[in-house]
Amino acid sequence: RIYGSCAVDKGALIAAIFALKAVKEVAGKLNRKVRLIIGTDERRYYKDMASYLNSENAPIAGFSVDGHFPVTYAEKALAMIEYRMDVKQDEQEYIEYIQGGKIDNLVPGYCCAKIVTTRKNEILDKLMEYTAENRKDINAKILKDGLFIEVFGKERHCALIERGINSNAIMLDFLKSVDLGNGSMKKAIDFLCDKIGFDIYGESMDIAYEDEFSGKTVVNFGIMDLHNDKMKIRLDCRFPTTSNYYQAIEKVNSEFVKAGFDIKECSYWPPTYFPRNHFLINALIESYKTVTGDDSEPISSSSASYSKVMPNIAAFGAHYPGEGIIWDQTDEYLEIESLETTAKIYANAIYKLCMEV
Repeated sequence: RIYGSCAVDKGALIAAIFALKAVKEVAGKLNRKVRLIIGTDERRYYKDMASYLNSENAPIAGFSVDGHFPVTYAEKALAMIEYRMDVKQDEQEYIEYIQGGKIDNLVPGYCCAKIVTTRKNEILDKLMEYTAENRKDINAKILKDGLFIEVFGKERHCALIERGINSNAIMLDFLKSVDLGNGSMKKAIDFLCDKIGFDIYGESMDIAYEDEFSGKTVVNFGIMDLHNDKMKIRLDCRFPTTSNYYQAIEKVNSEFVKAGFDIKECSYWPPTYFPRNHFLINALIESYKTVTGDDSEPISSSSASYSKVMPNIAAFGAHYPGEGIIWDQTDEYLEIESLETTAKIYANAIYKLCMEV
């Protein structure tokens, strides 16, 4: 095995390089030009691809290696949105800070908060009741001036949001249950619980779209931060390929603005869609089947690949059918045998696209 952050995607890049070398050595001169375009700016919203397309033409066909086998023919639209609010709180009882989540596209597995309060015993009693009734993992530490609260959820990539347990949502739900805060802080807690909370499909904001190609809308409450009475919320929203995602984003923004939040950032990308009989999809899936013997059909995905920002390419591996998604998880790894198979698949695909299609 090879261990490392994003091991599968980085391994797929290495496989593609070796595939190119193999095709060059075996096939000789190709009928079409091949370009290796390496994306290195995904965490900053693919700005590298925008720069590339400012000076180069888009490919007529190709594949990205940050997806799934046998091939992804449809990906949901993606929006990453940040909201901010200056909150007012009582000087006698208030939330000094809240911190939950790492990045937008991960279901947060940990959230902590400090509460300045004289109601320590009362809140501790309610915490015990809450954890018993809801089976949530919450710890509390008594401080001189209040309580330190920790919530433990289950971290998962939001492409598998149903398997995660959102620590931010649990924290807010508990704070609401103890009637903590007043003024704009209380209103913000109530709003976030009512409109986001444990609702991962956008039903509370009337954006729960669904289609046969890519499934349901998903909304990940990825980051929550409160310091010095300044609150920051970040959402990762993914909308079905046939939905009106502009309208959905406007609905979400409208709800937050009405609740007193400002929109700090709203970045979004359209869905990716190829007809299942498209020549590119056919060529890629045939390449996959030739090497693996697997007859799996093209898939749709909630993931976000470079196909979002580079025209005429489809996400093609390197996650195999049946493999669990371990992006951004502890001990990410790649099987060396899978890496070798991936290189063979990519070599077959490069040759087919250049010589047979």
